[in-house]
Amino acid sequence: MIRKCLDSEIETIYEIINDASVAYKGHIPADRWKEPYMPMDEDQPGGGLLLL
Repeated sequence: MIRKCLDSEIETIYEIINDASVAYKGHIPADRWKEPYMPMDEDQPGGGLLLL
């Protein structure tokens, strides 16, 4: 089942994304890598992040 994520789940989703991104450190170009890889306060392309 696919559903839109709840606002209460957003923090956990960012935590999962950032924890998982460590596996790609060294494979992601250095000019694109930052920590955290996807900060919550970063503006996302398209005006926001849609998580399904």
